[in-house]
Amino acid sequence: MLTVRPKISELTFRLFGRSLHPELFQFYASRQLERKLYHLNVAIISSGHVMTLSCGDLVLAEVSAAAQQELPTQRQIFSEPIVANHQRDVSIGERIRYQTWVHLESADPTRLAGIQYQLLEASEYEGLVYQFQSSGRLAFGGISYVDIQARDRVIKIRSFHTFPDAYTVVKNETRLTILD
Repeated sequence: MLTVRPKISELTFRLFGRSLHPELFQFYASRQLERKLYHLNVAIISSGHVMTLSCGDLVLAEVSAAAQQELPTQRQIFSEPIVANHQRDVSIGERIRYQTWVHLESADPTRLAGIQYQLLEASEYEGLVYQFQSSGRLAFGGISYVDIQARDRVIKIRSFHTFPDAYTVVKNETRLTILD
């Protein structure tokens, strides 16, 4: 199976108030965490990542995916193309506060190679990482790195997804706070 990134112009960032079927995605790296109040799954996919949080009867699924990726529309909270920087702050019921920031950063080839090297180096100590194959245009393929910091009531997920063909890095930070 070819493991190449989609084009950056095809990406969307979505949040659902439900779980998404795992069969919809090809997972390249994943991690599960369980705490007293929640269960968290995070996975790297070709276009970015999928994060699913189960907290009692509430379920959230965050996904950065290609726009043509067939995903359900039921209980979709928002869907935005990843074409510029944006942020969201949403209360989910009375139990969860969801905050996210997405930032696009351009980088020349030398700087992009340095960023990719740093992501691979960081992955030796923590986080999820996957290096994709080159599309053929450049000598190196994209890298996805996801760092998960999970406490009892606060979860912070930072992700970096490089798109060498577009000389771009998609940075995302999501903070989930479980309220009482």
